[in-house]
Amino acid sequence: MKDPSYKLNIPEDYRVEYEDIKGELEIGGVYIRLFLKQPAWSLRNPKQFLEALLNRYIEAYNQAARSDAAGAAAPEMMDTILSATNALLSSTPSLCDYAAKTGHLAKLLTLMDNDSLPHQATAIGLVNIFVNSQLCVETLGTTLCAVHAILQYLEAQDSKSILRAADSLDKAFSKNLCASESACLVSQLLNCEGAPRMLKVLEGSYDMKLATDASEAKARIVSALQAALKDTMHGDRLGAVLDANPVWANYRSQRHDLFLPGQQVAGLLTAGGPTGAGGGSIGLLTNTPHTAQAMSDAPPEL
Repeated sequence: MKDPSYKLNIPEDYRVEYEDIKGELEIGGVYIRLFLKQPAWSLRNPKQFLEALLNRYIEAYNQAARSDAAGAAAPEMMDTILSATNALLSSTPSLCDYAAKTGHLAKLLTLMDNDSLPHQATAIGLVNIFVNSQLCVETLGTTLCAVHAILQYLEAQDSKSILRAADSLDKAFSKNLCASESACLVSQLLNCEGAPRMLKVLEGSYDMKLATDASEAKARIVSALQAALKDTMHGDRLGAVLDANPVWANYRSQRHDLFLPGQQVAGLLTAGGPTGAGGGSIGLLTNTPHTAQAMSDAPPEL
């Protein structure tokens, strides 16, 4: 450059393309393949990364309804983002509380409640992660479509979505504070006539879909309803609805969590162990807390 006073203006979106990482999926300045290989690696800005993941997920959710190439690629993109979000929040659980403040959870629930968009199994997977946070559950309470959105996945076609929805309801109602009429999950449940829809799981309406997972789903539904009945503002009204169904009489006093084995990993369900030594299971879920395993914080290999 001959003129030393010349001012070089580089566009904000300018990027150097390196041949060895060409085609790599990058979200929020993080290469997803490398992150999934070593999720405990220290990130420069984990909050920014979480927001970028959720922004990309919401974008992909909207694209999934399209019939073009972007629509065809959206489900795989959402599945990858779910894996990355799960990995991020497993290594940094405190970020769940941050997610409650960004507005993404409310946007996600609104999409899930939109009947004009195809339901995405990964969406209930994300909700199932975030309901581990008390602040996120409070966000659900102020998002009027939250319970209805989750119930739609309880009525899904695949067993994984049904299980995640049942588990999400269990976690959410166990953390429900019902601070006011406008911020109460039990109020939402009653307003969308959700109790009879949950009882369908206990009636066996989804046993064919759930197969061997049916008992897991039933255990979570029982636990969720028992927690909802403790609500001081709406518990009596919910109790009257439940008592009107004879199926509830067979379950209302049961405490599945006292004797059922299994684990939860970052909000995603895993199957209980087999009956026998160290097991004693009948396939139902437990409230056993997730114990995080030590992970190396060394950078991943390329």
